[in-house]
Amino acid sequence: MPDERFLDDCIVHAAVVLADADTLIPDGALFLQNGLIEEVGLWRDIRRRHPKAADWSAGGQLISPGLVNIHTHLELGYLRGKIPDPAKFPDWVCRLFELAPPPEQLEHVVTESVSDGITGCLRYGVTAIGDITRHAAISRRAAADMPMGGISFGEITAMGRARGELTQRVRAAEVPGGHAAGMQIGLSPHAPYSVEGPALRQIVQHANAAHRPLAMHLAELPYEREFLRDFSGPLGRDWPLRKIIDVLDGEIPAFDGSPVAWGAHWGLLKSNQPVILAHVNHADDADIRLLAGHRQLSVAMCPRTRQYFGHHHIAEHPCLKMLQAGIRVCIATDSLASTPDLNLLAEAACARQDLPSLPWATLFQMVTQWPAAAMALNAGRLHPGLRADLAVFPVSSVPRSAESAIAELIASHPPAAAVVMGSQLVYGTLYC
Repeated sequence: MPDERFLDDCIVHAAVVLADADTLIPDGALFLQNGLIEEVGLWRDIRRRHPKAADWSAGGQLISPGLVNIHTHLELGYLRGKIPDPAKFPDWVCRLFELAPPPEQLEHVVTESVSDGITGCLRYGVTAIGDITRHAAISRRAAADMPMGGISFGEITAMGRARGELTQRVRAAEVPGGHAAGMQIGLSPHAPYSVEGPALRQIVQHANAAHRPLAMHLAELPYEREFLRDFSGPLGRDWPLRKIIDVLDGEIPAFDGSPVAWGAHWGLLKSNQPVILAHVNHADDADIRLLAGHRQLSVAMCPRTRQYFGHHHIAEHPCLKMLQAGIRVCIATDSLASTPDLNLLAEAACARQDLPSLPWATLFQMVTQWPAAAMALNAGRLHPGLRADLAVFPVSSVPRSAESAIAELIASHPPAAAVVMGSQLVYGTLYC
């Protein structure tokens, strides 16, 4: 990774600036000051107003808002390519446990995975992430001195005979990782098959009081409903992993309804903090009505992970209906245990392949503006007053419109040539 260079009180220009999903500025530029975008417009106009400012060039390339990956698991990076094409999700989880590093190697493996993961995010123009971590202290220490924004969600499981450990697990999920950490702390009750309802309610109440954003895997799998009803199905009592993690008891409240309805019943939708629901592959019209209207709520769709597990053969993702209902849907990568890299534009290309009616502008918002809003970040567009987080991408020629620029970016999904975060060049090259 190159040395970081401070670009404050300077102009950054390129052949074209894609300020947002609708705004393209040929021969465009940005004036950066105090880590923020002060001006966006034509390079000649900004140059005239700031004749003494240093001028950094991206040449014949395109400047975009930094991309935002709202749902990933950086610490699982060591599993890249090690679990090829699982037949079923429960089998894949069993493999995760089998391949977990031994205690004496855990810190090294997690640290290396997180460090490599952040570098991988920067390689593809990502400037903020929503990262899920089971080993919060280690992963946050690893991220503390690296350039990345967003939220580090400490993952929590709390079910059955483990319910007495809830308070301790919440504290572990909140442990800070160092004064230089660029990400705020959030909480992630894992999933309906690993967190019982009363524990979810307590976590939400704590998150509200402590001002912690929340993330949860919900309605990812078609058999979550069976488990909630009577603890049967592939995630139930006969799941081999249940034999190892023996926590089920007779005090777990059953629920006869959908995972979304279960989450609503136990207060997940009453959070006054940002809530990110990962996957939501299986939601009917009643579920969508439950989710609609919650301004704090967002859905993270992971297209290539859907393909990896074969979910796209079971049912089309309900994101089109969600968007029509006003639900904020974002695109994310999930982990390197289920996707080949952390290229968010490649995920958008996969989403377009699965759902050809998704407009290019919507796809771009799903990897910039909307995930930034979902995590309450002052980013996601190149507008005055927002944080100076931007990515530079190669283009074959100067596009004629924002739509054509976005279509080329997503279709070709190239690595970034440079990344700037808060007026610092943190990846790649610009020319002065």
